[in-house]
Amino acid sequence: MSHTDPDVGRRAPTVPMAEVLRSQARLRALVESDAVFVWTTDADGRVDDMPGWRRLTGQTRDEVRGDGWLAAIHPDDRPATLLAWDTARQRRGTYRTEYRLRLADGTYRWYQARGVPLPGTDGAIYEWAGTLHDVHARRQVEAERDALVQGLERQRAEAEAHLLAASELAAQLQGQAAEAEHQMAEMQAMAEELEATNQQLAAAHAAAEAALEDEARLVETLHRIGVSLTSETELSRIVQAATDEATTLTGAQFGAFFYNVLNDAGESYMLYTLSGVPREAFEGFPMPRNTAVFSPTFHGEGVVRSGDILKDPRYGHTAPYHGMPRGHLPVRSYLAVPVVGHTGEVLGGLFFGHAEPDMFTERAERLAVGIAGWASVSIENARLHDAERRARAAAERAAERGQRLLEVAGRMARALSPAQVAEVAVEHGMRAIGADAGAMALLDPAGAEFTMMGTRGYPEPSASRFYRFPVTLGAPMSDAVLHKRPVLVRDTAEWRERFPRTADAAAETGYEGYATVPIVADGRALGALGFSFRAGQTFDPGVDVFLETLAGHCASALERARLYEAERDARDEAEQANRAKSQFLASMSHELRTPLNAIGGYVELIELGLRGPTTPQQMTDLDRIKRAQQHLLGLINDVLNFARLEAGKIAFNLADVPLSEVLDEVEALIEPQAADRGILYGRGEGGAGVRVRADREKLEQVLLNLLSNAVKFTGPGGQVRMDSAQVGGQVRIRVRDTGCGIPPEKLDAVFEPFVQVDPDLTRTRQGTGLGLAISRELARAMGGDLTVESTLDEGSTFTVHLPAADPGAEAAPA
Repeated sequence: MSHTDPDVGRRAPTVPMAEVLRSQARLRALVESDAVFVWTTDADGRVDDMPGWRRLTGQTRDEVRGDGWLAAIHPDDRPATLLAWDTARQRRGTYRTEYRLRLADGTYRWYQARGVPLPGTDGAIYEWAGTLHDVHARRQVEAERDALVQGLERQRAEAEAHLLAASELAAQLQGQAAEAEHQMAEMQAMAEELEATNQQLAAAHAAAEAALEDEARLVETLHRIGVSLTSETELSRIVQAATDEATTLTGAQFGAFFYNVLNDAGESYMLYTLSGVPREAFEGFPMPRNTAVFSPTFHGEGVVRSGDILKDPRYGHTAPYHGMPRGHLPVRSYLAVPVVGHTGEVLGGLFFGHAEPDMFTERAERLAVGIAGWASVSIENARLHDAERRARAAAERAAERGQRLLEVAGRMARALSPAQVAEVAVEHGMRAIGADAGAMALLDPAGAEFTMMGTRGYPEPSASRFYRFPVTLGAPMSDAVLHKRPVLVRDTAEWRERFPRTADAAAETGYEGYATVPIVADGRALGALGFSFRAGQTFDPGVDVFLETLAGHCASALERARLYEAERDARDEAEQANRAKSQFLASMSHELRTPLNAIGGYVELIELGLRGPTTPQQMTDLDRIKRAQQHLLGLINDVLNFARLEAGKIAFNLADVPLSEVLDEVEALIEPQAADRGILYGRGEGGAGVRVRADREKLEQVLLNLLSNAVKFTGPGGQVRMDSAQVGGQVRIRVRDTGCGIPPEKLDAVFEPFVQVDPDLTRTRQGTGLGLAISRELARAMGGDLTVESTLDEGSTFTVHLPAADPGAEAAPA
């Protein structure tokens, strides 16, 4: 009985050729469709934005910023990706890794990331840049290849097992030898087929490796170009280098880069650079217009690549040329790439041409796109550098002008006439804005005519010709005051356009640019400042602000000069009136004192009986006459003393005076007066050992005047008290009474000359209203003051403040 293995004779499964073909097709797709986009980070590897990443993943800019982009990577691949990124940053070396990326539709796809650090001229890294490649197809091919190889290996193992089983059973299965041989033949054929498949896979793998190497060379080329471009800060050199590199790498016969620039005034205009042909080949043609061919590039809508632009449906529909102008270089192959900034602004466009059709490949397009990306980064860096330069220059100009305005303010404060104001304003204004000539003119009171207050730099006879001219002349200065705003004229052509009546006269001066600003105070134009430049001007934004500030200083200085002249005239008049008053008072006092002294002398002669005997009634009358004469003489002396005080003709003999001695003397004089009026007089204990720095005679006069007023304005039964104290370096002497007091609204007026708080009240007590005024002036002249506190119907307190004597000095003799 024979035994037959049921597996013997079963054929091993063969690999379907369709799978092999599909694998080869996917590998070809990988090689042909791998795409690239450039990404950048800051020097520390922090991401601000990756527009290409956001388009792939659907993340927002805020989600991508920092390390947020890692959230779009498959969780299983995230640790290895982060490790590779951190290692590259720490070693300052090349970053390369592969991971699955979650796309915007939620599916995952394999990508390869590469990046390098970009060092500056000082060796420090200023940013990282790299690319992202789609390797999903390669990954799938490799996975399928590995699965296929594993399947074939399993089939080979199974075949070898079958062969071994067949050999062992050969003796028993002689009848099946033919079948075994047939199976061996089939297995041999299958092995040959497997070998062929392996060769195909090896060829496909080699092709993939070649494609990757080519891609690496492309990346390295773009990296080299990027490093070169980003290390440059001069815009013209950046665009020329980008154009030259892109023209060479794309195989174009000629290339051009049209781009927008800003001048110092912030105005935008278009420039271009060429490569492959002389500039003369394009100078005769207009700039590219918004035609159907150029529009996608200048609007940033995408790349335009045409194998034959003459057959392109977008070509030839726009007047006036309906295509290329006559004499234009022949173009068949056409490639245009927009250069777009990180904010979406279209910075310009790269354009390439060739006389033969179908010259630009997909690889050429990718190279041009990569260079455009680096050009975008470099142009924005150059713009930032240029903006920084302009900002620094503006800051320096502002600082210099600010310093100039400080100097102007200082000198204006000392300017006492319009001519001096003009000299300062013209001199500093010319220096601050770089003018070659300047002038200041003022309007007459009617505002109809200018008169020059000062000029500098204008030749004769122009300076004399415009010394005085009407506001209606038709010139920048006239326009400035009529509209109350600065007027800036860039050159004589603009002058002729805006002010044709005076254009010829302006041309005769030899100046091109002109700037003027009105001088305005309280809404009224006082005049204007004007400055001229030998060369045409593009005025920076700060000129008008500086000129308006300078004009404001002029307005203030002119007002101060006017007030100074008015104050000087008023002071002269007041001094003249004061001198006349002092002369009158002195003359009047002299004329009155002479007869009063004679009256007093004759009264004394009669009292002595030298004119014969007198009756008691006559003696009473003589006493009254004598008191009246002494009162009048006291009033006249007050007036004379006040006049001498105002004129500064009273001399002071300051010394360290023992205060108690002064208080004793005035007390001896005032106490009898108080007793006669039924007033209780008292004195505090202060003053012992205290010395005061004062003129003894003047201090006694002040205290006696205060005590006399206190007795005068206190009724019978009232009280008058004097006390003193030293507080620090000050000595205070107070005179208090319980009299009628002073209304609060009249406290400030009691020290004014000839002022009587209540004329009806003082009329019964007699006086000129000069006593307190003289007392305060005497106190202040001795380095002190006189103050008052009062409550109506309760009394007043007058306080004399004087400096205490030096503790180390000796007392003045009594």
